[in-house]
Amino acid sequence: MAHASSIGRCIDLFTDFGFKRIFDTERNKDLLTDFLNNLLANELPSVKALNYRDKEKSGKHYSSDCPKSD
Repeated sequence: MAHASSIGRCIDLFTDFGFKRIFDTERNKDLLTDFLNNLLANELPSVKALNYRDKEKSGKHYSSDCPKSD
């Protein structure tokens, strides 16, 4: 039986943390490009370039069919 110290660390890509940990870095830009191109192969033209922003945008987002609240 393997000891915990000999088992590698795993990242769950189905979590927000895991997805961002892998794909949200300039170093892994090629991984995200390949992922998007495979995911959207029959839907859109291929992704040629990606631009990363420093921070996520957070806050209230409204659509036209949702009433705004103050």
